[in-house]
Amino acid sequence: EPFSGTICLYNRDRREKLSEDFYFHILPTEMQDAHISLDRRGVFSLDTPSPSICLLIQLEKAATEEGGVTPSIYSRKEPVHLTEKEKQKLQVWSRVMPYREPFAWAMIPLFENNHAGGDAASPSSPLAPSMSGSSSQDSIVEPISKLASDGKLNHYSSGSSVIVEISNLNKVKESYMEDSLQDPKRKVHKPVKGVLRLEVEKLHNDRNEADTISEGGSITNELHDAGELNNGRHSRNSIDGIHSSLNSSAIVKKDTHQNGQSSNGENGNNFQAFDFRMMARSEPFSQLFHCLYVYPLTVSLSRKRNLFVRVELRKDDSDIRKLPVEAVHPRDQNSTLQKCAHTQISVGTRMSCYHDEVKISLPALLTPQHHLLFTFLHVDLQMKLEAPKPVIVGYAALPLSTHIQLLSDVSLPILRELVPHYLQESGKEKMDYLEDGKTVFRLRLRLCSSLFPVNERIRDFFVEYDRHTLHTSPPWGSELLE
Repeated sequence: EPFSGTICLYNRDRREKLSEDFYFHILPTEMQDAHISLDRRGVFSLDTPSPSICLLIQLEKAATEEGGVTPSIYSRKEPVHLTEKEKQKLQVWSRVMPYREPFAWAMIPLFENNHAGGDAASPSSPLAPSMSGSSSQDSIVEPISKLASDGKLNHYSSGSSVIVEISNLNKVKESYMEDSLQDPKRKVHKPVKGVLRLEVEKLHNDRNEADTISEGGSITNELHDAGELNNGRHSRNSIDGIHSSLNSSAIVKKDTHQNGQSSNGENGNNFQAFDFRMMARSEPFSQLFHCLYVYPLTVSLSRKRNLFVRVELRKDDSDIRKLPVEAVHPRDQNSTLQKCAHTQISVGTRMSCYHDEVKISLPALLTPQHHLLFTFLHVDLQMKLEAPKPVIVGYAALPLSTHIQLLSDVSLPILRELVPHYLQESGKEKMDYLEDGKTVFRLRLRLCSSLFPVNERIRDFFVEYDRHTLHTSPPWGSELLE
């Protein structure tokens, strides 16, 4: 089956995401196209080493077909050999089922507790001593004998990078929120019988970067002698968009194998993961960014459903047939902005939980009519004559101008049907809500913007100043301008 997944930096003590998600895809050998490289590299920025900082890896796959091959085959002690018919059925289903379900997760600490302090990581962490020295020109060290911490994490070095083998993938049988992964009451399932292999490399920004910042605010910084060994060739890669104030960052690269060969990453397919801590630092921004991260968390309904959520940005509520704004960042780095995004499916449950991240490019000028529209859909996970078609269960709308803050948790009721002007207060009494109008949908918003002041007083001041200079308000001024 094809798999996909996300990797982000995560603080396990505070249960807090430190970076946006980096997506990757893994295809079975027989489905791979030799012309399409699946090689992607995620670049994450780290400031101070801490034992609580991890890579949070979450895997997903096509939602399981009812009566089909269950994911339990991945966690049985004895290897399972599928019949040809079962294999074909699984392949057909994974091609026609566009909706995903959670499958497994792992947390990999980047820095173990160390006595030396400073930059050095312990041998059992991916940033092993050979990588965490102060120079990016470390000699190619002898391959470290396979080290294992608790028998779960193997790694060995090749030049400036370390291959990390993760065999402690925790299987999940139900949908979940990221916050709940470390709950002591959480059910523990059999681990997945498999190994995820990552190549982790430490990068240094030693040169004076002010010279290399282009007008767009991104840096094209060629690595000195810290290229990768791909198929035995030494290649130099330029990393685009490294934030100019960083002094070190770590690369994580999915290692995809094509017929036993590690596919070549010379196309520079790098993804610079946005560092959420940038919003809390008291320093000027060196680049322009204006995005909203949307995290649907839970939907509580009285009936069991296979529920997923579609997220889109709309300009106004006058015509419900009008297409949404193309503002959603795609999972595939090479495609353009999309009209909508879907969460994973929460299968057969009344309380649906999600951990998907939807990144939306905001318009520079937000009007009171700009809003997020959430559509809740149920899908039967059965193959009939054609692929299953989702059925709409309800809708929820969130005006953005009232909820733009650095980080906010919001609860909304779910509308049964969408009628024109659904945002207006006047028509709310006539609307038909699910679950007696209770706020059964919970979501989280995270604003990352260099345009939009987070402080409300500063924001109000700008609004008043614009009104004053554009003469759109009466001349007797506002208290903010006195």
